[in-house]
Formats: sequence, C-alpha cells, structure tokens
Amino acid sequence: MAKDGTQRGGRRARSGERSQPLVDKVATGKKATRMEFELPDVELLVGENFVIVSPTTI
Repeated sequence: MAKDGTQRGGRRARSGERSQPLVDKVATGKKATRMEFELPDVELLVGENFVIVSPTTI
C-alpha cells in the first residue's frame, strides 16, 4: 500500500495486465502516446570509419 492509502500494483513487479502495442491501440481507436528522443546530428558523431555493405553483396 502506498503512503496515500491507495493500492498500486501487486506483490511482484509487472504483475498487472500487459499493455497493448501501439498499433493495436490505434486500430481500436484508443488514445495512444509514443516517446520521442532528441538525437544529435549524425555529422557531429565521432567514431571509426566503416563501410556500408548492402544486403545484396553479402
């Protein structure tokens, strides 16, 4: 039981009902949200040079 008197969750972590995938929520007309991450520009990333191999040349 939480400090405010409400019962949240069960005895074990993730013991509640599993959430639906975003595609299923949108298909049934439910309100859905997704997380967006602010990523840096690719040109600013520093790393090793690499060769891009297309799947047809493997």
